[in-house]
Amino acid sequence: MTQKNIAPDLKAMADGQGVKIPSNVRITWIENARGKPALMVRPTKKDFSEADEWVVVLTGIEFTDGVIEFDALGQSGPP
Repeated sequence: MTQKNIAPDLKAMADGQGVKIPSNVRITWIENARGKPALMVRPTKKDFSEADEWVVVLTGIEFTDGVIEFDALGQSGPP
């Protein structure tokens, strides 16, 4: 089996391309997030709670078997 690495265009995703973004989420492109370019994914409402759940779905990518890798930068406390 041949390994194929796929790297989605994260900057385009910030413009809504190649991704389904829920209405309660905002995605922003950040040029320098602690030294690396990144997507910032945040809830649109200020009273976000842990009970609120959402998922951002990549479109146009078929995934059947393999490994998904990503770097995440979180907060040390609740939003």
